[in-house]
Formats: sequence, structure tokens, C-alpha cells
Amino acid sequence: MTAMLPINPAQLSYDYNLRFDGNPYTASDGTPCASRVTLDVCLAEDISDVMPAGRRVAHSVLHLVPEVLQAPIGIFDAPELKDFGDLLAHVSLDILVGLQRGVDNSCMTVVASMNVDPLFRGQNISYMLMDSIRDTVGRSGSLIAVSAAPTLQGYGPDAETAYAAGMASLERHWERYGFINCQNGLMMLPILPHTDEGRVARYAW
Repeated sequence: MTAMLPINPAQLSYDYNLRFDGNPYTASDGTPCASRVTLDVCLAEDISDVMPAGRRVAHSVLHLVPEVLQAPIGIFDAPELKDFGDLLAHVSLDILVGLQRGVDNSCMTVVASMNVDPLFRGQNISYMLMDSIRDTVGRSGSLIAVSAAPTLQGYGPDAETAYAAGMASLERHWERYGFINCQNGLMMLPILPHTDEGRVARYAW
């Protein structure tokens, strides 16, 4: 087993890349559309001879979805968003409205994927990414959504047991950060302007 490589938050740099076609949030025919953001987290400095500055530590793909309560379900047609659309369609409207009390809009940041290099796992780097997302693109909306559904490996009872265990572990992981489990592994975090400004991290390094 490869040993974990300790990392300090100050040793990381965050590179966001935003892509949209036409006007942000609006397709050429006037319908709402999501904007895609990629986030690369890299070493900001050399930490060893084999770990130079620029070495990628983690990667995430985000989608900024406008006015999710009014947006047509077709906004989730992108392959990276399809699972979220399926999950969101089964969440009670009362839950979504309740999560957004006291906010200015119903825009959502969907964390479609988040991958941490195995060398750096086990030290809450996913929480560091979520802090950065929350403090940057996450402020464009009132909700951040993640899916606690792991990738299904194989078929049969053993695969289903492993899938259920993996989902339970991911649900606990994001609940510890502050996410609310809405249904079937869809986790949401409200972003409230009057409480989120100047907030402290929800975990200890």
C-alpha cells in the first residue's frame, strides 16, 4: 500500500476554468443552460524531488445551474448532470423550498465529480476543495449539490453490497461537512449570505 503524502493547505493552488456557449446561463434559443467549471488543485511549491510544484492533487467538475426550481428538466441533459436530474426529480419540492429559505435565488452549483489523487487521500482534501468551491463559484447560487452514489463495480449481490457500503460512507463524509441528505444519496448544502460570510471551516486540519 502506498503511504499517504501529508499536505498543508497553504501548499495548494486552485485553478478554475469556466466554459459556457453564448450568454452565461442562457442558450441561443433563450432557454436556461448550465455553465461548466473545471477545478484543478495542484501543488503550489515543491514538496520533494518527485513532487514538484504544479503536480495535480485533485480535480473536480462543476455545473452552475440557474434557477433550478423553475429550470426545465432538459437542463440536466448533459451526461455529467443526468444522474443529478434523475435524483432531483424525486426530491420533494417542499424540501427544496425549505433549503432555500432566506436566500436571494435558486441557482445551484452541482459538483458533478471530485477525484483526489490516492497519494493525498485520507486528510480531508475533499473538504478543502469544497471550502474553495463554497467561497468562489458556490456564491453564485444558494445551493451546492453532490451525489453520494459511488461508481458501481460489477454486478451481483457482492457488488450491490459494496455499492450500499460505499454510499453510506460518502453520505457520512458529506454530512460531517454539513450537507443534508435529501434522498437516494443526493446531498445539498444551503449557502446563506447572512450566515456564510466570515464563516469558519467546519473541520480541523
